[in-house]
Amino acid sequence: MDRQQFQTELSRDGFGDAIAGEYAPGRVNPDHTHPFEVRGLVVQGYMAITGDGEVQRCGPGDVFVMHCGQTHREEVGPDGCRYLYGSRTLED
Repeated sequence: MDRQQFQTELSRDGFGDAIAGEYAPGRVNPDHTHPFEVRGLVVQGYMAITGDGEVQRCGPGDVFVMHCGQTHREEVGPDGCRYLYGSRTLED
């Protein structure tokens, strides 16, 4: 997916504007959760996201999702990872 399409879908689905993020090479974020849903797009590099026993392996152009309250971890490849993301709080 390209950046334009990603932003269009974020806005359509209530995630707002894309925010740029970057992880250093080899970074590992141990198991954690967020009180919101995240949708992201890898722009450069690689990241593996593990949650609920499944691994999302993401390279440039891949979209990833982390559900609200889902325990997950991120492992970044040797070249680091640049990404865009949006978040939204789900209504009860």
